[in-house]
Amino acid sequence: MLKPSEQQIQLIGKVAVVTVRVHLVGSYAGITSDNDFRFTRVWSLDSSDIWQIVAAHSSIVT
Repeated sequence: MLKPSEQQIQLIGKVAVVTVRVHLVGSYAGITSDNDFRFTRVWSLDSSDIWQIVAAHSSIVT
């Protein structure tokens, strides 16, 4: 289960900074998770007007 909250998008010229908090419940490779995470993506609009991710980060919110 994914439950997003606190979504924000900041546009700065041809760059967008996207942040979201996600409550994640599930398992992968036998490891369970029931935590809040913060995800950040930095997008850049290239010369062909295509958005590309140029940086990404995620971490557990404690």
